Amino acid sequence: NWLIVRNKTKENQAASIIDALHSLPQFVFTTDNKGKIKSVNHNVFEKLGYNNSLISGTNILDLFSQEELVKQKNSEQIKVNSLFDWLILKSNRSHILIRKDGSKINIELFCNRVGENEVLFVATDITEEKKETRQVKIYEDIVQNMSSGLLVFRLNEMEDDFGFDLVTANAAVEELTSWNAINEVGKSLTQLCPAL
Repeated sequence: NWLIVRNKTKENQAASIIDALHSLPQFVFTTDNKGKIKSVNHNVFEKLGYNNSLISGTNILDLFSQEELVKQKNSEQIKVNSLFDWLILKSNRSHILIRKDGSKINIELFCNRVGENEVLFVATDITEEKKETRQVKIYEDIVQNMSSGLLVFRLNEMEDDFGFDLVTANAAVEELTSWNAINEVGKSLTQLCPAL
């Protein structure tokens, strides 16, 4: 009898936690052990465009890019019974969610079992972060492949003066000067060019 009461208390605690999580700004889903959606928070409706009748009872896998999931799963040597089990196992990794209109959202996914027959999914939109990372990579490639030497310094305030410390240099600096910039990172401009 005590065990039954204790289990009920654990179920109530899990339900309270799930209720609190539904107020998060992320996308929050709960499913059964096979992936059938039991509940979602308001962001799933507002930002993904689904309504209750479309989402209720749907398998959560239907909201993900199947091509991306299968590609990721097949690239690993992990044996699992289903794609749903693999998704739970591969929590804390980026995936692609599909909006009702077919557009895609890059997300970071966290999931965990929270009871005998319930799985919690919390997805954070990282679309902007991905765009910024791509843009930084483009700029980095441009800088590294340009034929002009480029040195990047950081302005540092000192007691009564300002100083510039070398942060990075592109490959052209080394080609043009035969100077190993990697060994010079962190040095001040006056150390690098004492004649200035």
